[in-house]
Amino acid sequence: MPGLAQSLPEERQVPREDVGVNPATPVYTRSSHQYATTGGSSAVALTTASTLVLDETPTRRNFLMMRNAGGNPIVISFGIGTNIDTVLGVAPSAPIYLVPNQMILFDVVVPQDDVYASTVAGVSALAIAAANIP
Repeated sequence: MPGLAQSLPEERQVPREDVGVNPATPVYTRSSHQYATTGGSSAVALTTASTLVLDETPTRRNFLMMRNAGGNPIVISFGIGTNIDTVLGVAPSAPIYLVPNQMILFDVVVPQDDVYASTVAGVSALAIAAANIP
């Protein structure tokens, strides 16, 4: 449609004051990527009772991987517990349902809330790896 196309603004130039660089000459600068170390991984044994498997982080979580390492389906929710509906056999409030050996990975937009999990029936295990920005 006419008049809706706009050119993108140029990236702002920020002068650097590094040794050997003329501060009057603008230089493009970018934020460096934030890396973090997972510090290991863990496996949590689950039953049909809602279990807090990962606390909300005081810094920023930038990686979260969870895998159903057991033999029964697992439900996962953020910020609130997973209450299993005994008639339906699922947790209506839980946004994630993992069958055995299924995995979910957050590496771009990573949930920062507490993470709760439970099984739909019986027992299972949830393998977790998470990294926080130091």
